[in-house]
Order: sequence, then C-alpha cells, then structure tokens
Amino acid sequence: MTRALRVPLLPLGALLIALAVWSTADVQRRAAERGAERVAAAQSQVTAMLDQETGLRGYLLTGDDEFLEPYESGRRRFETADRRMDALLEGHDELEALERRGDVIAHRWQTAARARLGAGRRVPVAEARQRKALMDAFRATNTDLVDRLDTRRVERQRLAALVSAALAFFVLLVVGGAGSWFARRRRAAERRREEREHRYVTTQAEFAARKEQWGEDKQVRWGPTTDAAEVAYVLYQAPALVAVHAAEMLAKTRAGGGP
Repeated sequence: MTRALRVPLLPLGALLIALAVWSTADVQRRAAERGAERVAAAQSQVTAMLDQETGLRGYLLTGDDEFLEPYESGRRRFETADRRMDALLEGHDELEALERRGDVIAHRWQTAARARLGAGRRVPVAEARQRKALMDAFRATNTDLVDRLDTRRVERQRLAALVSAALAFFVLLVVGGAGSWFARRRRAAERRREEREHRYVTTQAEFAARKEQWGEDKQVRWGPTTDAAEVAYVLYQAPALVAVHAAEMLAKTRAGGGP
C-alpha cells in the first residue's frame, strides 16, 4: 500500500459523518427559523387586526378619541406584517393564495371600519354583525395559514432528519467498504511477502545442504586404499552426484577440451 493511501479511515469517517450531520442540522435550523418567522408574521397580522377591532369598538362606545390610537397603530402594524409575510411566502403558491385571501378579508373589514368612523357612532346591528363576520373569517383564515406553516415546518425538519440519517449511513457504507478493501489488499500483500520470505529461506536451506554435500563429496577419492564401504557410498550417491554437480562437471569438461 502506498504512503498516500495510508489514511486513518476511522478519523476520516468520523469527520465525514460530522460534516453530514452538521450540514443537515444547519438545514433543520434554517427551516425551523424560517418557519418560526412566518408563523410570527401571521400571528402579528391577527394581533394587529384585533387591536384595530378593540380600538374601533372602544371609540364607538365612548366617543373618546384615545381609543383610536390602538386602531391606528394596529392598522400600521398589520401593513408591516403583511409586507413581511408576502416576502416570506414568495414562491409558495398555495400559502400565498391563502394569505391573499386573508388580506382581502382584512381589507374589507378595514374599509367598513373607516366608513363607520366617518358616519358617526350610531351603529346598525346588521353592520356590526357584518364586521364581526369579516373578523371571524379573517381569524379562521389566519389560523388555517398558521397551521399549514407549522405542518410545513415539521415536514421540512423531518425530511432534513431523514437526509441526515441517509448521509451518515452512506458515509459509513463508503468508509466501511474502503476500509475492507484496504484491509484485503494489506492482507494479500502480507501473504505475498511471507511467501517470498518462505521461498528465500527454503532456497537458502537447500543451498546450504547442497554446499555441505558438495564438501563431503570432494573428500571421496579413488585409489588403492579405497575400501568397500566407500565404493558402496559412491555407487549409492552417483545419481545425486550427477544431478547436483552436472553443471560443474560439464563446465570442467569444456574447459579441459573434452567433447
């Protein structure tokens, strides 16, 4: 295995898993923050409308202009929250349609409220009921919007959690597979090294044995004093002598000018 491949797989896997979890956790966090911001804007809308209703009712009952302050501030806060909501829901057609429906109802109520302020404090029952119906319709639409925003936020967080788990599993699978592949390569390399060492040791042992045998064979001499035991040894070892020393014998024959 090359030096470039000797990377600690466990720390690398832990790092990759940490990055995967961090990235999906960041997605979850941003989804939660975005969802909470949308819910807060929707709740600001309904709070602003209720302040307008409270201020209008107080003024019509008492004639005190002081009650118009929450009405006016509620109207301004509603417009601010409405613009914020339009920006937050951009690109989400279904939620935008629901929010626009709430805007239409709110603007109808505000139109009726301005008309009543210009017409005096005596309020016909039918008109009061109409404004109440509009306010109830706006609150119902706003509640539906908030519920859908919460549902969407939870779904996005659940999806991000699933993606995080899938990424972690994928990283574990890849790192585990790479580790197994590197381990198999290392075991194969070790087996090849052991086989080479075994062959070397065997070769050296055979060489030493042959060298020893060659030394013994050199001591064998033919002569008048050669006894029967030595003759028997020579005859017994003749095949081995030919096999072991054939090359040496041929070389000496050629050097001596033999056939």
